[in-house]
Amino acid sequence: MRWTIYVVCVAVLAGWAACGEDREVVVDDLIGTWEVTAAEREGRSTETINGAIFDFRNDGTMMTNISGQEDTGAFTFEAMRIHHAGELAAEYRIDAYGVDSMLLRTRLHQRDFAFKLKRVMSEE
Repeated sequence: MRWTIYVVCVAVLAGWAACGEDREVVVDDLIGTWEVTAAEREGRSTETINGAIFDFRNDGTMMTNISGQEDTGAFTFEAMRIHHAGELAAEYRIDAYGVDSMLLRTRLHQRDFAFKLKRVMSEE
């Protein structure tokens, strides 16, 4: 009886641990429009960037307007890092990813930023 309880407990714990594992994010997961729903500058909440977007396109370009103006340039994705070659060239690190949400961190103008993003669902 004890052996059965032990086996069941181990199986439940193993299943629970497996559920917490993140699957690998691939570039196709990024494609689409993402809206900034919350942002931090130097660890402090800022609302000036809320509503800005990141638009990852199939042609390998990305458009963002976090600076207040549209900035489009090529992007690459590798090892949970997005490299954007726009006017405001930057590297964004993906700290968390879900099908409809993402957390990006970067350093711009010698300041640390964090962007909580929500996928904008297509109206098609």
